[in-house]
Amino acid sequence: MWRIFKPILSRIKRDLLWLSAQSIHILHIHFIFPSNPKILEITDGRAMAQFSPSLCIFASFSRTEEIAEYIFFHLESLKKQNFDIIFVTTAKVISAQSMRRLKSTCIKIIHRKNIGLDFGSWKAGLFYSGVELRAYERLLLANDSCYGPLFPLDAVLQSNEADVYGLTDSFEISYHIMSYFVIYHKKIFQSAAFINLWKNVRMLPASLKDLIVLRYEVGMSKFYLQNGYLLKAYCSTKKILEETHIPFEKLTDVNITRSHWRYLIENKHLPMIKRDIFQVLFKKDNDWTWRDVIAQTGYDIKLITTNEPFFQQKTDAAN
Repeated sequence: MWRIFKPILSRIKRDLLWLSAQSIHILHIHFIFPSNPKILEITDGRAMAQFSPSLCIFASFSRTEEIAEYIFFHLESLKKQNFDIIFVTTAKVISAQSMRRLKSTCIKIIHRKNIGLDFGSWKAGLFYSGVELRAYERLLLANDSCYGPLFPLDAVLQSNEADVYGLTDSFEISYHIMSYFVIYHKKIFQSAAFINLWKNVRMLPASLKDLIVLRYEVGMSKFYLQNGYLLKAYCSTKKILEETHIPFEKLTDVNITRSHWRYLIENKHLPMIKRDIFQVLFKKDNDWTWRDVIAQTGYDIKLITTNEPFFQQKTDAAN
């Protein structure tokens, strides 16, 4: 019986979210939620790379005052690709040791209040850092919701075929580029449409995460498409489903970062693996075969196991 009603309830939920989004829009959302991302402190880091064509705004959150090692690995990998990095964190406190390391890797470190989730942090980097966007050819918006890079980023960064280029796309709710690693070329991020869109981002609370996804992750892709920009994913959901011959009743029910995580890494060399699948899949099924998959990439597994409480608990129990 549940199998019959589950897809119906999912569709109802999506419809209600859409109606809620439209209702809030009608009520002028900018009068309800603040626009300011609440900057606490901006710290200068290393000097900008001479003639660097690429800028990354990296959104992060930490429950402790230490920035996790897997994040530093990610940042160092981007630095090696000649990215200037603006690091934006909503942690309550940043330790002196973590700050020293951030200053050696990033050109700016922005500490702000924990509102608006990643979109609030990206907005802070775009408009409050003092860094001039027009100086760059390429903009990367990334976050700490994934482990990687598992592979060199060259193949991803060399693509010039789209105005908006993400690692993966999705048809959940509506077609969109998943927001955890998205590259924008200057044609779009230097446009008035892009600037106005991001200036109107509001600091919705984390309790409205679904609405944030709907309005900004999904809504922005829809906006770009409607304005004639080309969107593309390094790993296309439709293409992956065609290659694996795995039938799905509806594209809206597929998240390839979960359903095809192994295929994406082994066959497509997707350079990131989403952190949430360690809780959603591996913890639930007690599946440790992911270790063999990750080991083949050369990525240090300790960057994962020392960061996921579940694996720490398993190790403590074994001892």
